[in-house]
Amino acid sequence: MRYLGGKQKAAGSLVAAMAPTLRGRVLWDAFCGGLNVAGKAAEVCQVIASDRDPALIALHRAVHSGWDPPASVTEDEFLAARSLPDSDPRKAFAAFGCSFGGKWGSAYARGEGRNYAAESARSLTRDARRCAVILQLDFMTVQPFFDPSLVIYCDPPYRGTTGYRLGAFDSDAFWTRAAEWAALGVPVFVSEFSAPQGWSVVWTRVQKARMARKKDVEAVMVEKLFYRGPSVCNT
Repeated sequence: MRYLGGKQKAAGSLVAAMAPTLRGRVLWDAFCGGLNVAGKAAEVCQVIASDRDPALIALHRAVHSGWDPPASVTEDEFLAARSLPDSDPRKAFAAFGCSFGGKWGSAYARGEGRNYAAESARSLTRDARRCAVILQLDFMTVQPFFDPSLVIYCDPPYRGTTGYRLGAFDSDAFWTRAAEWAALGVPVFVSEFSAPQGWSVVWTRVQKARMARKKDVEAVMVEKLFYRGPSVCNT
C-alpha cells in the first residue's frame, strides 16, 4: 500500500537479505506501515505486524479479517474520510493509500491513467492476509525479552525526515531500545540511513530524489539495513 517511507520497491531485496535469519522463525515487523515488508516476509516465515497508529491498524485488521478496500475513491470521499473515526478502515485507507506520496494529511493523489485506490487495495489485501497477527502496539513500550524463535525488523521514522501524524519520534531512545533487544540474543534488523556504533550494514540501496524547493537539484541518499544480534545472520 502507498505509505510515506514505505518499502514497496525494496521489500523483496530487504527480505532476501534477512532470509537466512528468518527461516524457521517468527518475524516481528514492529513499524509495519504499509505492510510491504511484512507481506513479503510472510513468504519465508510467520509474521507479526504491529504499529502504534490506531487508524492504520484498524485498517490492516479489517482487511486481515476480510474487509475489501474500495477500488476507487473520489476526491470528495478522500476529504470526507478525514472526519471518520480512527476505527473506520476507510479513514486510513484514504489518508495513506490515496494521498500524494502516501503521506497522511497530504493532497489527493492524482496521476493520469493511474488508480491509486485500486493499486493500494490490491497490495494491502495481499499483504494483510499473509500476516499471522496484526497488533496496535508501540515498540518503545515493550520491555525486551528473549525468545529463541523471534526476529525483529524495524522501519522507524528516519532521523531528520518528515514526521508522522502521531508526533515527534525519539531516534536516540529507539536505538537504545533496539540494542537492548539485541543484547538479549534477539536478531534485530533496522532500516535507516545511519546507525550508532555496534551495528553492521547488511544491505544498501541508493535513492535519488528531486528536492522539493529546487526541482533541478537531485539528492542522493543511501538507505541501509543494519543488523545486530547473534551470528546467525549470514547475509
